[in-house]
Amino acid sequence: MDIVARAQKPSIQLEIEPDLPEISVDENRIEQILSNLVNSAIKYNREGGTVTPWATKNTMVDDLAKKETACIQIAFHLRQT
Repeated sequence: MDIVARAQKPSIQLEIEPDLPEISVDENRIEQILSNLVNSAIKYNREGGTVTPWATKNTMVDDLAKKETACIQIAFHLRQT
């Protein structure tokens, strides 16, 4: 967590759907991406606000292969107090 995030003392509430499918990703890269997203969410929220990262099962359509593929959707909800 960067200096701005520590100064704002945000409330972070994870909402992760149970039984998410396994996906193949570069662990270091996804960690960097998620860390950047969380820090940005905190930075642009008001002091004392809440950041809620959530993850849920979803599907995406591969138009070339004409099939659906399981995926995980990740989003952030910011609540400003």
